[in-house]
Amino acid sequence: MGQSSLEHVYTDQLVFKVGQIRSIPQTPAYTTQNERLTPCIWLPLREEAMKLVNYYIAKLNYIQHVTHHRSLSTIVEEVYHRVEGCKPVQPGKVILLLSIITYAMNVWVMPHGLNEERPLFLSSSQASSQTPIWIKAT
Repeated sequence: MGQSSLEHVYTDQLVFKVGQIRSIPQTPAYTTQNERLTPCIWLPLREEAMKLVNYYIAKLNYIQHVTHHRSLSTIVEEVYHRVEGCKPVQPGKVILLLSIITYAMNVWVMPHGLNEERPLFLSSSQASSQTPIWIKAT
């Protein structure tokens, strides 16, 4: 029987890293681990991921109501806790997070009157231009 997406996965064949969302397109898709190239999946900073998840809940969840939106923040926190602690992660939860990030970035628009110190993106086109990277990661 195959592995379930609810099982925890820990492997030296895949590495998770966290970085600022706007710098992720310039990061390598592979890293050297145990003297060999290993695929690397980059996640945005936790607070950036939460902004995109909240954007998804507020603006997009009604279109694709496939999640229990009250559980999403708990799922995000668990994924980051496990990645930061170098613990095994459930692939289904990472795939869900990456899918939400991808969808939110693809349709993201700059909120009117936004006065954030560090906005996630400078424009809608900057956000949507990253979509292929996140599709590939998923």
